[in-house]
Amino acid sequence: MNAVSRPLSRTLARVVTATSLAASAAVLGASAPAHAEVVIDCAGGAVTVGQSHDVVTVTGTCTDVAVTGSGSVVTVPAATTLSLTGDDLDVSAGAVSGAMSVGGDNNTVTAPSAGSLSVTGPNTSVVFSGDVDTATVTTTNVSLKAGRLGRLSVQGRNNSVRATSGTKLVVNGQNNAARYARLGSVEVDGRNNSVRVTKGRTKVAVRGQNNAITVHQRI
Repeated sequence: MNAVSRPLSRTLARVVTATSLAASAAVLGASAPAHAEVVIDCAGGAVTVGQSHDVVTVTGTCTDVAVTGSGSVVTVPAATTLSLTGDDLDVSAGAVSGAMSVGGDNNTVTAPSAGSLSVTGPNTSVVFSGDVDTATVTTTNVSLKAGRLGRLSVQGRNNSVRATSGTKLVVNGQNNAARYARLGSVEVDGRNNSVRVTKGRTKVAVRGQNNAITVHQRI
């Protein structure tokens, strides 16, 4: 290599190195786009929240609210009905006077109360600060907490229930656990289920193996 080509090679090498470092810095400095903030007005009627990976606030007077997107954080006011069919949702709702249905997968819902609840989506957490008249869980790995659960039917496995009081609990499945302060009656048919009631009198009926039913006073 002659005297002219050697400096040229060094110059080209420095240019290539600088370009590579700049590109690497750009990649390392890149960040995922922030969730968009979206506001939807019910305007006295029904609304569908189809956004995914956004922060959504529903306003106004709502009748039926359907959340079909996935990966969003959604705030919903009081509504007549509320349904979730997307996945990975975090929903904070007002009181639901009618039916609440939770499908999808890996969803979290909080609300004051609901007329009825149906959970068909696995890996779900539902928390009520107040009352639910009737509820059904027909899936796996659900955590349900409420003040009063009027009547609850659990069909599945690895579900967890905690309530202050209830009228009737029916469990069909395995490895389900429920704890109440007061419960009118409990019926269990399955294996490895546990129910504990700490106060009051409870009517008990049990079928199956390795079920542990503990009540304060059995009728």
